[in-house]
Amino acid sequence: MVGSWLFAVTSTNQIIRLDLTTGESKTNHVKVDEVMLLPAANGKHVYYLRQAKEGVAELGSLDPESLTTTPILEYKLEDFDRMPAISPDGRRVAFLDNKSASCDIAVYRGREVERRLSINYTNETMNLGQPCFSRSGDKIYASFYSEPEEADGEGSCGFIEIPLNGKPPRKTTLIPKIPKEDHASDQSLLLPIALSHDGKALAACPTFLWSSKWSSPENYALCVVDLTTWPHKIKRVPLSPPPEEQ
Repeated sequence: MVGSWLFAVTSTNQIIRLDLTTGESKTNHVKVDEVMLLPAANGKHVYYLRQAKEGVAELGSLDPESLTTTPILEYKLEDFDRMPAISPDGRRVAFLDNKSASCDIAVYRGREVERRLSINYTNETMNLGQPCFSRSGDKIYASFYSEPEEADGEGSCGFIEIPLNGKPPRKTTLIPKIPKEDHASDQSLLLPIALSHDGKALAACPTFLWSSKWSSPENYALCVVDLTTWPHKIKRVPLSPPPEEQ
């Protein structure tokens, strides 16, 4: 959304802009097979992600008025997570580094790497989920799942906040004491997270826990985190269980 304009991609590879006030629409054909729109957090810009060529993705900006596209950068899908995080002002783009042995996030400014953020903790293995920028653009949030190196240790999941000013990252654990054998992969324990429009709260939803025999019922909830306090205050909103399969 930009103002009263709603943007979408049709099955015929057209970008459509619908004015929700007047009902007027405008379209522009895109000469590629796959296009994904990425609305900006500030509600003023629209970005797109498309396959430029085999194994290569293109990230660019979409002009809300003319619906013309302007490439920002291209990257190999094997190098980075395909879904990038875009800062509110559109000047920085953050990717998870797929080739790094540690948890690295590459932050681009334009077409150049501005910095690499390495997340390492002693005696534990960590995986990061989809990154997102804070509303002020001065830090990056990402979900995490970590396990101690000892064989009989228990894992935990939550989210981590990574300042861009060089200060150390801070972890907030939402679900502790996860048995290692209780999940198919580490990726299944990376919680989906989202920020509120004002950037003062973060929500995480561990819905996978319903099928976990070890998990207590209170863990099956929407976790709403107050980002204005430290340690963060966490409110758990109970979720209804899914219907049983017939």
